[in-house]
Amino acid sequence: MSRFVLFYFGWLIIFTNTQAASFDCLNAASQQEKLICANEELSVLDSTLNAAYKNALSNRDVPGVKQITVEQKNWLSSRNKCKNQECLNHAYLSRIEELNPYTILSSLTVNTPYHTAILIKNSASRLDSFNASLKFKGLEGKISKCKSLIDLPIESGRGNHSIGGSCIYSKNENSSKVMVCNDDMLGYFKISPIEQEVTEQKLVDFIAANCFGG
Repeated sequence: MSRFVLFYFGWLIIFTNTQAASFDCLNAASQQEKLICANEELSVLDSTLNAAYKNALSNRDVPGVKQITVEQKNWLSSRNKCKNQECLNHAYLSRIEELNPYTILSSLTVNTPYHTAILIKNSASRLDSFNASLKFKGLEGKISKCKSLIDLPIESGRGNHSIGGSCIYSKNENSSKVMVCNDDMLGYFKISPIEQEVTEQKLVDFIAANCFGG
């Protein structure tokens, strides 16, 4: 049995010649479906995307989950314009990356009423908000290069979100490591120096203690 591995944006994808697409290839009708069924790598990417999509739909705590179905339909329309393997490969990897940032951290203890922590892989997505909070509080400097962000939502899929990360804080040409958090609605903000790498659990505790509320 042939076997090879692709590690892409946090997904460990193992290819074997026994794996197939998420749909029945005997009923493949479109050009795109036939290309997928004829190519082992594309078949596995199709199965991987299908699993990621179902996982995103099942995670009702994910911000914007109601938009995922619409986004998936739009993606499928775009995918169906592909005429070759290269185009399909890029389409699948891009969509997997889009869905992958939303991961429920079920192994962590969350001492908030909502009891949910969500790992956001797109670490640049909160920088503008962090720096706006920094400026609003009258503090100088700039926050950059945050590691994976953690979101503690107040309500399922909507409402206030308290988000924090382990970041770099720069001021007067000096840089230091900090934990930082803020929220979407109430104006919470906290920045605290750190001397070493922080665990996800420590970051969750920091956000819950300083930036959570609704």
